Amino acid sequence: MNIVEPERGPDKKEFWDLTKTKIKDITITVSKKLRLNENEVKNWEDKLENLLENDGTQQNLNEVEKLKNDIYKYYEQKAEAARIRSKINWYEKGEKSTNYFFRLEQKRGKEKLWSKIKAENGTYKNNINEILGEQLKYYEKLFTSGGCNREAGEKLLYNVNKTLSEAEKTVM
Repeated sequence: MNIVEPERGPDKKEFWDLTKTKIKDITITVSKKLRLNENEVKNWEDKLENLLENDGTQQNLNEVEKLKNDIYKYYEQKAEAARIRSKINWYEKGEKSTNYFFRLEQKRGKEKLWSKIKAENGTYKNNINEILGEQLKYYEKLFTSGGCNREAGEKLLYNVNKTLSEAEKTVM
């Protein structure tokens, strides 16, 4: 990468515009590579899912670790690209980039990512579409009204102590 240094160029504004152009060119090139890699990563994830469903032979375990590592590296590269883009944005707007916000974004992304889910029948689902399907089933069941057992509710309330103890009275 050959960028003219500000001391040698006409002025800093021109240098910054040239730098932004170079960064844009590099970003476009990297984005194309990442787009191609997305299909490859999808294939890796499918292969990983198949290997996890098969027997745990040593060869399979080695390949599982390699695939997990490759997938992890891919997502790390994507995170690094996002960090670089955000730094450019902050610089142009006069704000300072902080490691705190990047780490916070990374943490939230990891918290949102589900790698597997246990289905009602006890099996584990690793495929993203199956995971989403299981989540949908869970919440549909959760928010479906099944009525209430009035007798059980009355029994519960009947057993509630209606008077406060001396300790509870002092707290109030």
